[in-house]
Amino acid sequence: PVLGGGAYLVGERGPEVFRPAGAGSIEPMGGGAGVTVNVSVDGGAQGLLRSEAQIARMLARATALGARRM
Repeated sequence: PVLGGGAYLVGERGPEVFRPAGAGSIEPMGGGAGVTVNVSVDGGAQGLLRSEAQIARMLARATALGARRM
């Protein structure tokens, strides 16, 4: 638990000072549930086969961006 107005040292990628306005708690990002990603592809099997590499690149980029924002 943290109290409003206090200063707390937090940070997964190095120390950061956190000063909450109100009381609450700090939870580690690793403690949450997994993430589900659904991908819909229109165009049938041939379209999917032609787009497979492009879809893989887009998913890898989106995953990397999401991980950095956590």
